[in-house]
Amino acid sequence: MRNGKNNRTNDCDPFNVQDFPDIKVTYAETPEEIWARISQRIGSAESTAQSPPKMISMRILYWAASILLIVGASWGSFRFTRTVTITGDPVVVSLPDGSTVFAKNNSKVSYKPLGWYLSRELNFQGEGFFKVKKGSRFTVRSNMGMTQVLGTSFNILAVDNTFEVSCFTGRVAVTTNDREKVVVLHPKDSMIKLGEKKAKVIKQNKDLMDEPSWLVKKFTFHQRSIYYIVKYLEIEYNVKIDVPEDLDLKSTLVFDRPESIKSALNLVCKPLGLSFVEKNLDHFVLTKSIDAIQ
Repeated sequence: MRNGKNNRTNDCDPFNVQDFPDIKVTYAETPEEIWARISQRIGSAESTAQSPPKMISMRILYWAASILLIVGASWGSFRFTRTVTITGDPVVVSLPDGSTVFAKNNSKVSYKPLGWYLSRELNFQGEGFFKVKKGSRFTVRSNMGMTQVLGTSFNILAVDNTFEVSCFTGRVAVTTNDREKVVVLHPKDSMIKLGEKKAKVIKQNKDLMDEPSWLVKKFTFHQRSIYYIVKYLEIEYNVKIDVPEDLDLKSTLVFDRPESIKSALNLVCKPLGLSFVEKNLDHFVLTKSIDAIQ
């Protein structure tokens, strides 16, 4: 026989909390905790969605590195120095602005091609004839001094302890390394400095023609000391010539450039009653004795 209680249990409606008002229902999480957990998941999802900006940052770094590389390479090119060394016959060196240097044997010209238009400046050793285009200041640095012009033509001899500048057109400002006053040369003026001696200015130098004599293969000396003449021959022929210390002579000479140093020494010595002795192929000694073996 079925009991009513059992019948109620089996036949009752689905379980409803409201049928049991005295029962308290508890939850594993409070609403606040649930919202906190949901917010945390949302934040994590947003963080994952924002990961692409890291790739953008890497791209920015890549482009920045590329720009630095390009700038570095450009700066290296800007600092690049071109050096021209002349061996043999004279050579015309053309500069970026159209100015030229007609340089002799054993001369050296150095300048920065890319930086030329910011500063027209070069280093020069040897002997050369400069034709400068008008423009900004043009500076030539040598081991014994500095020459500055705006637009002119001039000749520089800068070898060892010899420094000579001659102006042909325009004006030239010359400063020696020992900080003597600036010398301004006008056409046909020259400044000469030998070793530690003070610079000497020759106004209307009679040695000067319309262009440097070496360009037309001539030697021109007007009342020059034997020491100056010998020094010039040493530079021209790349030899060593000893001169007696008590030999105080001056001479005026004009002659075509001989091929050999011996021929040149004969042309210099004979008018002065001198001779020379050949020690070896590139070493000679001047002497007052006319009986010296030549």
